[in-house]
Amino acid sequence: MKHVFRVAVSALLVTSALSGAARAQEVSAIPVTTTEAPAPAGPVQRYFLLLFDSPLGGMRQMDELSVAVEEWMSHELSPTDAAAVVSYYGQELLVAQDFTRDRQALSEAVGAAIRGQAHASTPAEEEYPSLLARLPQGEELERRAASFYGALQVLAGSVDSVPGSKSLLLFSKGFGRPAASPVLEKYLPEHSLYEPTREALLSRQIRLYPVDLATDYRETFPLAGVMSRLAAETGGRYVYPVTELPHVLEQIAQANAPVGDALVERQALTPGPSPASGRGVQSE
Repeated sequence: MKHVFRVAVSALLVTSALSGAARAQEVSAIPVTTTEAPAPAGPVQRYFLLLFDSPLGGMRQMDELSVAVEEWMSHELSPTDAAAVVSYYGQELLVAQDFTRDRQALSEAVGAAIRGQAHASTPAEEEYPSLLARLPQGEELERRAASFYGALQVLAGSVDSVPGSKSLLLFSKGFGRPAASPVLEKYLPEHSLYEPTREALLSRQIRLYPVDLATDYRETFPLAGVMSRLAAETGGRYVYPVTELPHVLEQIAQANAPVGDALVERQALTPGPSPASGRGVQSE
């Protein structure tokens, strides 16, 4: 009897072992799915420089602008687009974010730049050009950026090493106060500075897109006419009046949309009225 029992137990153990081995073979036959790291986006095809002339209005207007720009970066910029963020608070140029494709870093920088707040830029990646590395410092920067002409020339010089066409989006609430109020020096038109500024932009292949956020169309804004001419002569466009900012930003992003390995220039921006057609504007 004991002998029969031992034989039965041995047979059961053998059967269990064979069953386990079969299951192990079945499991090993199932293909294992591994999550691969996303492929690199490839070389940068377009560079955008966002310049905010601070302050840009009340809290509501600044919040709306911040949301519109951040959503534009998230949905309209491609993985091969890099951008930098700069504020022009008073007469001081502040780099809020050097060139990067990090959308979170850009979003945080935009929120600070719109409000004229200091913001520590994360370093530019090794493969990207750096604004901070090429901008003049201290008193020299303050002296050279005392006017809008100077600020644009300084920024143009800082992107010398950036290849190809570049887009400079310049946000301002009118480019100067009404004629009845004191006008900051940076908004004063200066005929002798126009051509050097135009040449600085053209020689670096910079398209200028001034986005005029003024809401009182009856007022005279000293530098609006100058910006309108610079935009036209560099292949950009003076955007005014701004009724649907998200749509305007979408058009700018599509104006030089990458197709394959080439940049195709598209006349995506619907021609808008001259700023002078809605209010008085002084030329340079």
